Amino acid sequence: MLNINFKYFVLGALLALVPLILYAQNKLKNNTQIEAYEYKSDLLTSAEIEPTNRQKHIVYPTVTLVPDKVENQAKTATYVIRTQAAPEFILALIEKYSAEYKVSRDMMLGIAQCESGFREDAINGPYAGLYQFVSSTWASNRRAMELDTDPNLRLNAEEAVKTAAFKMNRDGYGAWPVCQRKAASLISANN
Repeated sequence: MLNINFKYFVLGALLALVPLILYAQNKLKNNTQIEAYEYKSDLLTSAEIEPTNRQKHIVYPTVTLVPDKVENQAKTATYVIRTQAAPEFILALIEKYSAEYKVSRDMMLGIAQCESGFREDAINGPYAGLYQFVSSTWASNRRAMELDTDPNLRLNAEEAVKTAAFKMNRDGYGAWPVCQRKAASLISANN
């Protein structure tokens, strides 16, 4: 009887992993537009990031270090940082509303890239839009802004950026804890 229960336990555990695997595959598919940047350092202590084929001011990537080539392992190593560029219209909206609401443009870009890969139509369970608002958070912020609370507006890039800038100005970046940390790390690496 113990063997039968153990078999069901293992089978159940494996079946529980299926949604996690599907979620991970979906996230990987969404990061298809990729550019390369080089990160070079002496003894891996100082960061110097230079664009290879795109203007630096429009790229706010999630950093993934991939070993590219190692010359004299004790002194110098080269890594490639894979990035995704913001579409021009998203960049323009973020510049407009970050200035209007006096929040960090870089943080807004980093969080949008992390949350949705700059896709205004991104949906992940109950979360939707560039900043992956849940409908209750969307409605409460839109009411505070005295704007339409329709949750379908989360999929409108301008409304999402405006609402995110308002929330960031009012409450900080804590509504996006994981992406806030990733964006802050990237910003400090670029400075």
